[in-house]
Amino acid sequence: MEEENVKNTTITMATRGMTRTLNSSDSAKSDQSLLDSQLPILYTYITLMIFTSLVGTVGNIVVIVAVVTSKKLRVLQNVFIINLAVADLLVTALVNPFAVIGALDMGKLFYRLPALCEFIATMVVTSCGCSIWSISAVSVNRYIYICHRVIYSKIYNQRTLPFMVIGLWLIAFLLDLPNYLGWGDHIFDTRQLLCNYDYSYNLSYTRYHLIALGVIVPVCVLCYSYFRIFMTFRSSSRRMRQHATNPSSSQKEKPQTADRRVLKTVAIICIVFLVMWTPYSIIVVFDLHYQFWWFLLASFMAFTNSSVNFLVYAIDRNFRQAYSDIWKRIVSRCDCLVTKSDAIVTTGRKKTGSDVNDEITESSGNTNVAFESSMTSNVTSNYL
Repeated sequence: MEEENVKNTTITMATRGMTRTLNSSDSAKSDQSLLDSQLPILYTYITLMIFTSLVGTVGNIVVIVAVVTSKKLRVLQNVFIINLAVADLLVTALVNPFAVIGALDMGKLFYRLPALCEFIATMVVTSCGCSIWSISAVSVNRYIYICHRVIYSKIYNQRTLPFMVIGLWLIAFLLDLPNYLGWGDHIFDTRQLLCNYDYSYNLSYTRYHLIALGVIVPVCVLCYSYFRIFMTFRSSSRRMRQHATNPSSSQKEKPQTADRRVLKTVAIICIVFLVMWTPYSIIVVFDLHYQFWWFLLASFMAFTNSSVNFLVYAIDRNFRQAYSDIWKRIVSRCDCLVTKSDAIVTTGRKKTGSDVNDEITESSGNTNVAFESSMTSNVTSNYL
């Protein structure tokens, strides 16, 4: 009976999306029928979260392997791609699985282990923040490469890139630091079914620090970089039309094909990012917590951004080729394992009667040949 009361209490937490402490079972009975009607939505959320976690984890690992193993991708600027993949991997391989656990047991694990909840909440803010800022860093890198190519090597080189990567993680950590200093707080958020920062604990922290520094600023940087790249290409196209009568001049003004691919990739990254994070930002900034399922959907979309970034890179031909090479190596390795397995099965199969007769015949033939060879050798020796 007591266990049933606890179960009803946790159901109330999930249904209302507003309660931070356990309520009595009496208040849960009125919401039982509502939750029963919405269980398919919860199960769908869990299924999708598991699927995106698996796909995102494999995809981000493939991105890291592709950059490390491909000669065309093993360049300095792709350090930001690896950093983005690592941040996304933390989301897909660590944060999302705990989101599934939170949805399955309605946070009972995290109530028993508050230290684990603190750790997961820190990883949520830090990894998502670093992912967003890494996307922004990629766009800035491409902007300087295309629009200010003369100074590019002075800004991005082997000495400066490590400090830039460390700076991205430092910014991400500063996003969560106020939660340890009393400005914010970490809780098991029943609206997301996950340990996260408590956005309603102090709205000034949420609006003016976390969302401003963690979403709005990198989005502005991303949009500005894309806009400047776009204007550079537009200006180049205009100069091409003005010098159409001079082939040599127009050739100089013609943007490189690789730069056009960069423009397309940055544009799609910007669009995907805005689509995934805008609903969550609006709900948090305006404190629209009255609808539990809408909040859960917005959170799911924000976390899914870490699972689809590797697909955006496939727009680039070099990444597609690297993905293809990795797949071919995996298939080749599997074929080798199958071949070895078949060989073991063939050599290790049970001998039949015909196999024994063949071996006796072969053995007898070898014995006769050896005997004849020995006799010939003796005769020759005696003759000599």
